[in-house]
Amino acid sequence: MSAMSKAIEKREWEVVAVCLLRGLVQAASALPPDAVHHLVEALEGDEGARKV
Repeated sequence: MSAMSKAIEKREWEVVAVCLLRGLVQAASALPPDAVHHLVEALEGDEGARKV
């Protein structure tokens, strides 16, 4: 069982959040540098799009 699965089972939400952030960082590190900017914009959602 993964660390995230165990954390969800135990309702350790801070650990779940760290696992999610770790996965996001791993995925972002595999992207080309110019794509990271677009990823951040997408994660900001509609509110971030209005600021630009």
